[in-house]
Amino acid sequence: HHHDHASPIHDTTVVSVSLRVGELNPDKFFPWVQKITQEQGPNILRLKGILAFRNDHERYVIQGVHMIIEGDHQRAWKD
Repeated sequence: HHHDHASPIHDTTVVSVSLRVGELNPDKFFPWVQKITQEQGPNILRLKGILAFRNDHERYVIQGVHMIIEGDHQRAWKD
């Protein structure tokens, strides 16, 4: 949400990034996310997403804090 003035309870240096793409290649995604979290981990407050990997019929859910990330398949995609 947006404010017209600085808020005493919000840190204005915190920003968010949202990525939206189609199916991902896991052979490219995992090395990329591992590199980003190793290089920028102290700056990453929270990481989360629901991913679609090529030739995979299940959702892959990923989450992380700083340099720690984890993920697993959850369930099949709905039609």
